[in-house]
Amino acid sequence: MNDHIHIVHPPGFTFRSESIDEVWGTIGSACKKYSCFKVLVEVRKFDRELDTAAAFDSGVAASKIVKGLKIALCFPGYEPDDISEFFKTVAYNRGTLVEFFQDADEAREWLGVSTGP
Repeated sequence: MNDHIHIVHPPGFTFRSESIDEVWGTIGSACKKYSCFKVLVEVRKFDRELDTAAAFDSGVAASKIVKGLKIALCFPGYEPDDISEFFKTVAYNRGTLVEFFQDADEAREWLGVSTGP
């Protein structure tokens, strides 16, 4: 069932301010191509190099993809911090729901999508 877009980044992915446009642009293209507005992003070994200003830019960029976007970010071992929460708030204030998860099945449940592969 194609009820969501599932993106799996390779281990060791680092989200940097330089990659904001590329990451959200790729997700936006997939959402528009498949007319799907629920996204699960998984990264096994995730690192983030964003300051508060870049987190703001990322939240704005994520919310420009499509109206009503819902994004589940599954990063096992990653503990969301103040910058993560700020990113979520920026996106939410622009109509995009974002949540962080440790488990992909919990992320799918939050998205309201199928739990199969």
